[in-house]
Amino acid sequence: MLLYTLVKRPYVFCFLLVFLFLSIRRRGTLKTLIFLITGYLIAWISEWCSINYGFPYGTYHYVYENLQGELLNHGVPVWDSLSYVFLCFAGLELVEFVRGPTGRNVGSILQNTLLSALFVTLLDVVIDPIAHLGRYWFLGEIYFYPHPGIYFDVPFSNFAGWFLVAFLINGICLFWDRGSQNPPSLGGVLLYFAILVFNTSIALFLKQWALVLADLFWIGLLIFFLVLLSRNNKKRLKSSMIL
Repeated sequence: MLLYTLVKRPYVFCFLLVFLFLSIRRRGTLKTLIFLITGYLIAWISEWCSINYGFPYGTYHYVYENLQGELLNHGVPVWDSLSYVFLCFAGLELVEFVRGPTGRNVGSILQNTLLSALFVTLLDVVIDPIAHLGRYWFLGEIYFYPHPGIYFDVPFSNFAGWFLVAFLINGICLFWDRGSQNPPSLGGVLLYFAILVFNTSIALFLKQWALVLADLFWIGLLIFFLVLLSRNNKKRLKSSMIL
């Protein structure tokens, strides 16, 4: 089942390997394993709760006949929960690349956790609508919402759930990594945008023009926000140097 899952979902494990390579280089093996295991467990619990109780993403259901032969954990695809790990890592690396390492300051830890959760949620805003169209590409029709939302059939509760879960995963990561001054690499930023480009490219391939335009809008808004963050951070550093 594991080998079948690897063969069927190679794009997931490619992103996961990139995460492992980048995270081990920056944070070391132990902290990377803590992030991987903690992230997976939080993601799995959140998905299990949603398919059974409708929290935190709202109610959705997997189409198990289309997941036959794949590795599941109590009804949740293992590869799906693993995806949270590299998505949260990419969001966190993007924030720290723009704002610098968090250090021990509680305020900075909270700010970076909130911003990274926002950036991870933005990834899902791009990912989930195209995943919902999985029957038209190699993902397959693996889940459905019994009560579709207004944003390309995705309910807003899904995005709220992603923000909450990303906040928990990245908050724990920053807690374990507090005090570290190892600078984030450009690789984490490239991973973030590679995920965006991958999903937007699928929307282009499917000729989902409205979704493509929406994705480009979110990417443009993200870049604008990153420029503002970078400028504010430079001003803050200059002020601290003067003081």
